[in-house]
Amino acid sequence: LPDIPFDPKLLEYPFDPERHFVYRPTTLEKEEKQILLPEPTLGIPINLVDPLSYYCSFNDKEKGLDAEDLALLDEHNRAERNEDEEV
Repeated sequence: LPDIPFDPKLLEYPFDPERHFVYRPTTLEKEEKQILLPEPTLGIPINLVDPLSYYCSFNDKEKGLDAEDLALLDEHNRAERNEDEEV
């Protein structure tokens, strides 16, 4: 494409921008939860989840888990202990 023969200029819009319509959000838009995807290199920690609200003592975990889940936890704990011993 050929170059533009003149410098771009900003024109002033002389009319009211809402003269034909007025934007009104619907209830679906108002109630929708927005997903926040911050940049990892933002420099400001954004914590939207309070980790203490999910805290559960080990005794509570043992009472509420199935036998298969407890076996997985034991296996995971053994693997962590083995890693600590190797270091």
